[in-house]
Amino acid sequence: MARPNDLVKTGSEFIGWNTATDGTGTSYSAGAPLTTATNLVLYAQWRAITYSFSYQLNGGTSAVPAPGTATFGTKINLPSAPSRADFTFAGWNDGGAQNISSGAEVTLNGNKIFVAQWTAQSFEISYDGNGHDSGASPATGSYLSLIHI
Repeated sequence: MARPNDLVKTGSEFIGWNTATDGTGTSYSAGAPLTTATNLVLYAQWRAITYSFSYQLNGGTSAVPAPGTATFGTKINLPSAPSRADFTFAGWNDGGAQNISSGAEVTLNGNKIFVAQWTAQSFEISYDGNGHDSGASPATGSYLSLIHI
C-alpha cells in the first residue's frame, strides 16, 4: 500500500491507513504488504504537525520569553513588551510585513521566530542664551542618538 502523492491534509502529516475512520481498527503502514479476500476500505490516518516558536530580543535587555511548541492551528498569545534603553518597543515580527502587538493572539501555521522590533526614542533639545549679548544659540533639533554639545 502506498500513499497517494496528492493526498494532503493541511496542518497534518500522513501516518498510515486504518480500517476504522477513528484509527481504532487495524492499522497499516504505507508500503506494508496487504492480503485480503474481501472488499476493504482503508482510511487515511493523520497526526497534527507540531511547530516550534521562540523569541529574539534584538538588543533588548529583558529576560527572553520561553520558547514552546504547539500543533497546527493552535493560538498562542505573544508575551509582554521587552525593554531596551533609549528605544520604544514597536511589536514582534515573524518575518511578515506587519509588526504584531505584545499580548496579541497568533495562530501557528509553521515554525516561528518572533523578533522584537524597536523604534529609537527621539529627544528635542533647545537652547536658551539666558540673557546673552550677542551671537545666536544653536538651533533646536530632534535627536535619535547621543549628541555632543
